[in-house]
Amino acid sequence: MKARLTIAIAATLTAFAVPLAHAQALPLANIVDSPAASTSIPEGTDPGVAGAIATDMNADASLKNTKITVQPDGAGFLLTGSTATEMQKQTAGEIAIARAAGAPVFNAILSDEIVKLPPKVAAHTVLQAGDVPAQ
Repeated sequence: MKARLTIAIAATLTAFAVPLAHAQALPLANIVDSPAASTSIPEGTDPGVAGAIATDMNADASLKNTKITVQPDGAGFLLTGSTATEMQKQTAGEIAIARAAGAPVFNAILSDEIVKLPPKVAAHTVLQAGDVPAQ
């Protein structure tokens, strides 16, 4: 009985170990070694400023590991995609604003970084000696 149990346990462990031994790590989604800014422009529309914004973003080494899309949006530009940090999101927005020549830029890029903002401090009243606090 002990021999059969031992063989059953060994077979089970082997069955699970073989696939794990051949498993390979999956590449991270949307992560590239260089900046990857592109444009999404309706067919027949001149890429113009949107293309220049994407080119400038691709030239900026600080935007490594990002995936950003620049879209003309009416009179302005919409930035979408993802960045690893909030600083990269801000940098992408600054590049777009510098190239947009006064046109509005809507930065809808999502960052993988979690930023903890300080709590909003409530306004308070300084009490003087003899004052009774309001209830």
